Amino acid sequence: MKKIIAILSLLTLSLLASETIIINDAFIRLVPSVSKNSAAFMNIKNLANQDDILLSASGNIAKHIELHTHKMDKKNGQMIMKMMQVPNIPLQAQNTTALKKGGYHIMLIGLNKKLKENETIPLTLHFKNAGAKIIQVPVLQK
Repeated sequence: MKKIIAILSLLTLSLLASETIIINDAFIRLVPSVSKNSAAFMNIKNLANQDDILLSASGNIAKHIELHTHKMDKKNGQMIMKMMQVPNIPLQAQNTTALKKGGYHIMLIGLNKKLKENETIPLTLHFKNAGAKIIQVPVLQK
């Protein structure tokens, strides 16, 4: 009986933790059929009283799924926007973090199929505190 109570307690804590993260306005950018890469964008709201971290994303849509950001770099006297992989994305407590063009985003590298507008793609987001959260992400032309 104690084992059952312990398991139920862990499941309840796990469910409560996952409810501290709310995903809004998620979409995968529709790209031409010859494109091998795309990106996912969204707003991640951390309702918890402690900071969290988006550690990674996974799914079957691409060979590699990475967390990326952009930064401005000076080259030959000109400012150039450069995309780079990041190890994680920090999520402040009681705050919303935008994954958007020109900032943090999820790169889908080596697409396994051609994207179709309005289809829905499952992605799993892995958080340090909130655990894994599966979301259904529409493909949109934005």
